[in-house]
Amino acid sequence: MNQLVQITTLTDLRARFIGALAIASIAIGLAGLAPTHLVIGQSLGTETTIVLLLGGLWLLLLIRGYADLAALGLCASLTLASLTPPPMFLVIAVTALLAAAALLTRRGYLIVWTVIIVRLAFAALEFVTQTPNSLWELGSNYLIPLAVILITSLSARFLISNAERTASQSARAAHLLQFTAEIAHITSQSLGLTPLLGQVTLQIRERFGYYHVQVFLVDNTGDYAGLVASTGEVGQQLLMRKHRLAVGSNSVIGQATGRGEPVIARDSDPKNVRFRNELLPATRAELALPIKEGTQTIGVLDVQSRDDDAFDQNEVQSLQTLANVLASEIRNIRLYEKQVATAQDNERLYQQTQTDLEEIQRLNRELTGNAWRDYLREMGGVAGVTLDQKQQTGDLSWSEELRAAAQGDVIEDITPDHSKVAMPLKLHGKLIGAVEIETDHEIPQSKIQAMSEVLEYLATSLENARLYEASQIENVQKQRLNEIVTRYETVGSVEELLRVTLQELGETLGAESGTIRLGTAPAAETNGRGA
Repeated sequence: MNQLVQITTLTDLRARFIGALAIASIAIGLAGLAPTHLVIGQSLGTETTIVLLLGGLWLLLLIRGYADLAALGLCASLTLASLTPPPMFLVIAVTALLAAAALLTRRGYLIVWTVIIVRLAFAALEFVTQTPNSLWELGSNYLIPLAVILITSLSARFLISNAERTASQSARAAHLLQFTAEIAHITSQSLGLTPLLGQVTLQIRERFGYYHVQVFLVDNTGDYAGLVASTGEVGQQLLMRKHRLAVGSNSVIGQATGRGEPVIARDSDPKNVRFRNELLPATRAELALPIKEGTQTIGVLDVQSRDDDAFDQNEVQSLQTLANVLASEIRNIRLYEKQVATAQDNERLYQQTQTDLEEIQRLNRELTGNAWRDYLREMGGVAGVTLDQKQQTGDLSWSEELRAAAQGDVIEDITPDHSKVAMPLKLHGKLIGAVEIETDHEIPQSKIQAMSEVLEYLATSLENARLYEASQIENVQKQRLNEIVTRYETVGSVEELLRVTLQELGETLGAESGTIRLGTAPAAETNGRGA
């Protein structure tokens, strides 16, 4: 926005100056009228008519928006008008030079300046030829005007050139600062560090007309600065070959990373430390600006120009501000990427934990099912109780509803004068039985829900009871084993040990017969046939 305001202001001033000169040329044309023409009513002369028409033409072009064409035509007409003889020559010549200094390029200004000086030199030579002894008149009519024209024109050109250069530098600096503020917007649209730096380097080159722009970042070891973003096809080649320079080396990048300060290298500087890259032959000046995080240099913003005089102090300060903003954005992106990586690791660990938990739960269900199958097999296949008219019976049959509940279904057959509810009995998600309740009245849903909760507690309690019984059996077995071991200690022969062992195993396992043999079994009998 600041640059736009600056450009608009300069354009307006230039247009006003062209308009003023056009009006002035018209005034000069009118001033050239001989008073006798106005008094005796004679028609305007050809030269005067041309001056008036041209002045009006340039003013019309300016009004129509053709400012550049109007400026060129105005300077040309003033230059031609300066060829008139004195006394109007000095005024018109100075006006033409001032117009050329303000409106034309350096080449155009030199053309106008040469025409006027040559015109004055020929006039002076002609005067000397005709009146060789009139030195006073030569000085007053030609030499003094020549000095005035030279001093005025050169001063005007110097002041105007400096003003334009200052305005251009200010506009460039303002544009750099504006672009620095826009980096946050570019960052918000970026997917990561590489896209951000790629967009920033491209925008810097396109907006400010630099020859080449790139960014280096120092690696984790701190030994090398590697290229991470670079503009154009040359930049892509450098990225593909993983271009890098040693920190502290005798190069612009090496010095900027090593010293942590801006480094400028120009072809005209005898102490030039610039590393000449064969892929960038047009570089005449290079500026490396450190990208710092606190006191640590983490990278370099490298800008190259075709102009040996590029990078004045204001531009260096503006680009350094841009590099500082880049440092902040790089830090933020790295923190964000680290947080994303941590979140991904946490998610991976969570998923692994969930998988492990599901596997543990599956194993628990499998072990629970196996344990209860073994337990029921030892109990004869079925265990349970039955109440009939509030009296316990030995009936262990299965109703259809009870069978369905044992498969995992919930049966609710409820009417006002009769209710039957059958629910599965689950432990760790594994079916271990079923429960059926039958009444001669309606069972409300609240009590059905309470029944479900009671069954959950029942399953846990049954598991605890089974584990307790198993521990008791294990204790008995250990006690029996201890008794056998104690009895072994009183036996003094192999035959007695074998007899005691077979007897104890028979009593422990309820066996009626058993056999123990020592040694290697003989070959099987073949009834006289060969093997």
